[in-house]
Amino acid sequence: MKHRAPIFILKVQLLVVPLAMCLLYACSKHENKEITKIEFAKSPCFLPCVPTAISMDSALNYQCYVDSSYVKGVTAKRSYSGRINRSVWNELLIKLEEIDYKHLDTAAKQFPSDVQHVELIIYSGTHRIRLETESSDSKVGKVLKWINSTYKKVQLKSTTNLLHLGTTLQLDPRLIYRLPK
Repeated sequence: MKHRAPIFILKVQLLVVPLAMCLLYACSKHENKEITKIEFAKSPCFLPCVPTAISMDSALNYQCYVDSSYVKGVTAKRSYSGRINRSVWNELLIKLEEIDYKHLDTAAKQFPSDVQHVELIIYSGTHRIRLETESSDSKVGKVLKWINSTYKKVQLKSTTNLLHLGTTLQLDPRLIYRLPK
């Protein structure tokens, strides 16, 4: 009888350990480790739209560029930096998965220069997914508006550091859309 107890415990361990490993894998599977960074930009437009660029990364760094010179009487172009918390980053990842970011329509389009354009670059593994669209109320548009509002969730500090962003829409769109091919 004394020899049966250790064999029973060993059998239970052989069953519990793989079950626990499967459970841990299933829980960690939802976390997207492919996306390392996103960059977002809004263009100027016919109305006084303020060109903005935002960068967030998996190390929780947050950078923001705002060009208020498109607002009458303001000449400020400012850069800010800060840190987001893990919940903001995780919420971003969930929102990107909900819009199926890997299968977005990324074909180059010509947009009229008098409406505001939005650009999103997702750095995923060794790939870059670049989406350029007009502001809209679509599912993708709502995610882009959420990204644009993330500055409210960050304690930003003005910085003199030059931001190096892959986005271009925070620049004057006439310089981008009317270039000869």
